[in-house]
Amino acid sequence: MTDTVVDTFQDARRRVEERIDTARQAIEVKKEQVHRAMEAGRAAAQQAREELERRIAETKASYQTTESAARPARTMTARRPAAAVAPRLDEETEET
Repeated sequence: MTDTVVDTFQDARRRVEERIDTARQAIEVKKEQVHRAMEAGRAAAQQAREELERRIAETKASYQTTESAARPARTMTARRPAAAVAPRLDEETEET
């Protein structure tokens, strides 16, 4: 009878150890999956950041090009005094 009890105990112990090993392996597989997913996420985030920075740089360059083209060239022209452009209110016009 002692042999039967010992055999039953050893059989139960072996089954429990197999379940523990199976659980450990499943945990290792999940850890590896999570690690790969994190690495893929980091790579995607880096790629998205680089793309966004490139688009921002292109937009800035385009804006600066458009802004400089829209700005009139400054030349050294003489400005007429305001009095020469329009008569002053206190001056009489030729009609009077």
